[in-house]
Amino acid sequence: MHRNKPEITDLLSDESFINYCKKSSPEDIAYWEDYLLQNPSQRELIELAREQFLLLFNVLADADLAEQTMRLKSRLNKTEEAPVVKMEERIENKPQKKILDREYRDLLISELLLAAMKEDHISVRKLAAEAEVSPTIIQSLKSGKKTNITIDTLSRVLDVIGYQIILAPKTGSGKRLRIA
Repeated sequence: MHRNKPEITDLLSDESFINYCKKSSPEDIAYWEDYLLQNPSQRELIELAREQFLLLFNVLADADLAEQTMRLKSRLNKTEEAPVVKMEERIENKPQKKILDREYRDLLISELLLAAMKEDHISVRKLAAEAEVSPTIIQSLKSGKKTNITIDTLSRVLDVIGYQIILAPKTGSGKRLRIA
């Protein structure tokens, strides 16, 4: 490119000018600012070329954004079914099933607590104060780390968030409580 009398196409194909337009290279910015000081008659051409570059850059960016959006929508609209694996079928080992059941109950309590706290906009401290328990207990329940909790404590916490503990015989156990 002849930098004494460049044309717009020359400028738009010049790596240094592109860096100047993108403001990505301090050396190129300094060069083109110095060039404009030494060649004030070229200011209008340089500004026009810079505007053309920015216009092209934005058009390409918009086209890329549209393509990426279309790809994302396409991926989101795919209805590929994920395989469902029932845990009961997978675990035949009784001790292992017992551990899984306990972890599931802990997770269930943790998720119930998180959902209720979010729904009611209640903090750990406020829930602890209303249930008259330590905030540490609430935090442990939320994280699923609390494994040793009394029924009384759990009942107070659940009561504050609008739940209760109901004791019922296991399905198929045939047990019935008879009060004399």
